[in-house]
Amino acid sequence: MTGPRGDAPQMPGVQIADLAGGALWSATAILGALVGRERTGRGAHLDISMTEGALALLAAEIGNMDCGAKPTRGSEALNGAVANYGVYATKDGRYLAIGALEPKFWIALNQAIGRPPNIAEIAGNAEQQRKTRADLGAIFATKTAAEWQEALAAHDCCVELVLEPGELPSHPLHLAREVFFEIDGGTGVGKILQTRTPVGRPSDPRPPPRLGQHTREILVEYGFADADISALG
Repeated sequence: MTGPRGDAPQMPGVQIADLAGGALWSATAILGALVGRERTGRGAHLDISMTEGALALLAAEIGNMDCGAKPTRGSEALNGAVANYGVYATKDGRYLAIGALEPKFWIALNQAIGRPPNIAEIAGNAEQQRKTRADLGAIFATKTAAEWQEALAAHDCCVELVLEPGELPSHPLHLAREVFFEIDGGTGVGKILQTRTPVGRPSDPRPPPRLGQHTREILVEYGFADADISALG
């Protein structure tokens, strides 16, 4: 589903199956099983497929297949087919992400950039979408990213600057919500940049253990005597 229409599939920027396909659904299933155990007193066997977990993210497009749709790269509203949902280059080589799908946002965007609003463009055919996209592309190429950010700041039009990972810690929203923080990595390591999970900041953040740091504690937990552990030396 990712890439230009008629072109080769593109690599996603993250490991979708690892993160959303396996871990996300596993955590959800575990929470559901815990609730079920509270109600029934019985445990549960959880069978989580990474393939099915990744597939679940396509639920909307798979559902559209029942209506005769044939979803593929660059052909859907959320992957490149419409001009009001996409990425546009600025004068200085930066990019703006536009998500003005609803009429009110499309009107606000056009008013903000000095272009006559036309609601019909939202549902235009492929040729009309290409024309609108070219028009928007030409307009956004006239100013730098910073100039567009300033010009669009007062308008609720669903436009944001595409950030590189290195820019994320200094973003005002992330600063306000304390998304990034540092922990002391100890001698020879220094400060380590961390990102909290979406559910909140940890109460006692600590660095990861060093190689062999907890070997003795683990062996003791498994029943090894001190003499046996020392002999392993």
